[in-house]
Amino acid sequence: PGEGFLGGYMDTVRQRIVDFFPLMLIALLLGNAPWAFSAMLLGLVAARAGAFPPDGAMLARLRGRALLAGVAGALASLAAAWFLGRDDALDTFGVVPVLVAAALIVAAAPAMSFALAVGVLAFVHRAREGFLARCLATVGSSALSGYLLHALLLGAVFHGWGLGLHQQVGAAAGFAIAVGVYLAIVAMLVAWRRWFRLGPAEWLMRAILDRVAPSRRG
Repeated sequence: PGEGFLGGYMDTVRQRIVDFFPLMLIALLLGNAPWAFSAMLLGLVAARAGAFPPDGAMLARLRGRALLAGVAGALASLAAAWFLGRDDALDTFGVVPVLVAAALIVAAAPAMSFALAVGVLAFVHRAREGFLARCLATVGSSALSGYLLHALLLGAVFHGWGLGLHQQVGAAAGFAIAVGVYLAIVAMLVAWRRWFRLGPAEWLMRAILDRVAPSRRG
């Protein structure tokens, strides 16, 4: 990363601004934004079609297809990542295969996400009153708060203003840190939601939206 990520907090903020504008902003608008918007529209169509909450029969029909899609997406993504990781990929094969490999990773992500979503829904359907299912539901309904918390906590672990562990840990330690951070986020959100109806970021977003476009509920 840039040297700013290894400095203080404001150094990290300045480095993020330098990295984000303008190239990262263009990549976000042209790359992530259309995919995210399309996924939102698909979710809206599925909800209006009565797909949520799914029943057991629907999950049984989807389970095999989801597993197939997830495995295919994972293998395709792994192969593309291996290709992109080659030092001679660009010089030997040119820019077109590199762009195709990058696009393949992006295209495989929805298949893997679909498989994961079906697996989680099947589990929750079987054990909807269990503690783990309630935790998953809490985190899922506080997704924005969880997203912001993961950036803050991982920044505290790897950036210079925190523990500064960037490039200081191996794959196993990195995996353990990721699991630990996720469990910490789950614990924090479950504790928060015992006292509040919305997550902190969701509450702020709702307050802003209500001010900009007040609810007409009578």
